[in-house]
Amino acid sequence: MRTPHSPRIHAARVLGLATLLFVGSALVSFAAAETTRGSAHAAAVHADSVPRHPLDSVRKSPGYLRPVDPESMSVVLGRRTNAPKVNSNFHGGARSLDDLGRTLCRVITYHRVDTLEKLCVRSDEFRNILWREFPQSRPATGLQWQDAWFFTLTRNRKGCGDAMRDYGGANYELVGIKADSTMRYRNFRMYSRILITVVHDGSDTLRWNWVKAVVERRGRFKLLSLRD
Repeated sequence: MRTPHSPRIHAARVLGLATLLFVGSALVSFAAAETTRGSAHAAAVHADSVPRHPLDSVRKSPGYLRPVDPESMSVVLGRRTNAPKVNSNFHGGARSLDDLGRTLCRVITYHRVDTLEKLCVRSDEFRNILWREFPQSRPATGLQWQDAWFFTLTRNRKGCGDAMRDYGGANYELVGIKADSTMRYRNFRMYSRILITVVHDGSDTLRWNWVKAVVERRGRFKLLSLRD
């Protein structure tokens, strides 16, 4: 017979999973908040943004104790400061943001959804390079990398399908790609608020915003998060 989890462990996991429902958006918003106020009040505001009903019920459960979270300020910083240095590399990807933009144009033009999916981060890259630096990975959340990967993979697969449905099969040429926010982690760099400007069939100018975040490591650029 399995030993029941303590109220404290159960509460930590419920709190973590509630946060994880928004993990894709949170990863990008952390990068955009690189210069945010580093106060305890800001951390409290972030915590209060999570839906209250299920969390309140957990907090009111008999035996509930607030999880010890010595890394709570990582939520404000947008990264864990004690993440170890890693040696793993990205597999494939593009050589620059511009190269990524041109590759996306070709992939969309030729309706290659499989190639588009290969431009997204892989599970081993997420586990070994990215996850351990995100605030959601700190022990107090009770989350494992597999929990976050499930939501990331699901979102990106749907994003690839939606991009092909909306734009696939037409001819596109890159005009420019830019990121309004850049955040440096210990092992990688993340670009968010991506805007891709393309020319459609040699005449109409379109602005794509279906890429939410791009990550770069050692000169290789891959898609981290797409709009679903």
